[in-house]
Amino acid sequence: RLVGAQGYRVQVWLCQKDCQRVGWEWRGDEPMYFPLPQDLPKGEYRLRVLLLSQHRLALRPRYVLEKEVRW
Repeated sequence: RLVGAQGYRVQVWLCQKDCQRVGWEWRGDEPMYFPLPQDLPKGEYRLRVLLLSQHRLALRPRYVLEKEVRW
C-alpha cells in the first residue's frame, strides 16, 4: 500500500535484462500482494513500482520507485 496514492493505479515490475510484470495492477491505496516468478535465476534485479493516474489509458507513470534486489 502506498500512502497518499488514493486515486492512482500501481504496477510492479521485476527487471534484469528485460522486465516482466509480477502482478497485474492494484489501486494505490490497497495492499499489494504478488508472488515472484518461480524460475528466476540467481542474480541482481531491479524491482520497479510504477504509479499511474487512475485513467485506464494512462501509460506514462507519474512516479517510478526502483530498488536493487538480489535473488
